[in-house]
Amino acid sequence: MAPVVLVVVRAALGDRSLLEGVDYRDVPILAAARPVPGSSWLVQVRMGQKEALEAWDREARPLFLLFAGMLALLVLLGVAQWRQDLRLRERLLEEAREELARSEARYRNFFENHHAMMWVVDPATGTILEANPADHLRTPKGAAL
Repeated sequence: MAPVVLVVVRAALGDRSLLEGVDYRDVPILAAARPVPGSSWLVQVRMGQKEALEAWDREARPLFLLFAGMLALLVLLGVAQWRQDLRLRERLLEEAREELARSEARYRNFFENHHAMMWVVDPATGTILEANPADHLRTPKGAAL
């Protein structure tokens, strides 16, 4: 384990950054040191980390909670929108299925009740797959054209 270098010693050795370390009592502190102009002296400011960060904790906690609450609200709104979109898609799909069923029924009615001959032919083989009743006596089902 490396020896702990006291913040005071680091400052005296010329470290001018914001220093984190321990004081002579092993208490975590923040410190900064600057030279006094025109002398060999340093001005050093030290404060316990707990005390220094207390105000930050006091002010940051409500901001964090606000941010977390806003994030949760956005997630809930997103889920609500997604569910609404899903319901709309399901309704539109159901309407399309119903319209398809009505269209198929109209086609089937037209095909079966029209007096003209109609065939459904396989384009690859030319085989008649289906014929309406007007043609049932003339061409047997499955006959080729």
